[in-house]
Amino acid sequence: MRWFSTPTDHGGLAVRDQNARQQSLAMQLVATGLSIPGYATVTTVMGLENVLGQLEGWRIHWGRQRGRDPGLYWLRIFGRPGDRVWAWRFGGHHISLNNLVVAGRLVSTTPCFIGADPATTELIGGTLRPLQGPEETARQLVRSLDTGQLQSALLHPSAVSDIVSGNRLRVEHGDTMMHMQDPVARPVRRP
Repeated sequence: MRWFSTPTDHGGLAVRDQNARQQSLAMQLVATGLSIPGYATVTTVMGLENVLGQLEGWRIHWGRQRGRDPGLYWLRIFGRPGDRVWAWRFGGHHISLNNLVVAGRLVSTTPCFIGADPATTELIGGTLRPLQGPEETARQLVRSLDTGQLQSALLHPSAVSDIVSGNRLRVEHGDTMMHMQDPVARPVRRP
């Protein structure tokens, strides 16, 4: 019921609090729930915390020594690996992976969220856009819709500032989007 994509404590054991062997095993577990490109994207997004820290002038702290921290991704295990039913979650800023295993088979990978901040950054001799493929596919899909389909599919005429659900446990009829300045869940109703 509780999941986040924001730079908040997701619950569980943070990567920065694991020793090197544990970090390696945690990332191996993360890789089991993703394709090779998916894993590369997730680890790239984690590394973007360093870039975002620089872009913000290293001024964001949230009451901790390091504001943007690629070590602040949390692993949580539900049940015991090898039991008939168990699950694991891995998440942090712009990453939320949830995996359910039943009888040794991965049966669910939802909710799943992968974002990127910054979405685009310059590299020596190129540009890094971790979500370029999905973005281009989404643009092609929207361009393929006729007027009626677009009207049915469109949530808002311009990009919203955040995910409508924010950190809410449930989204109810009448709830409006939560703004980036207010990522903590609390009811937001239409007037």
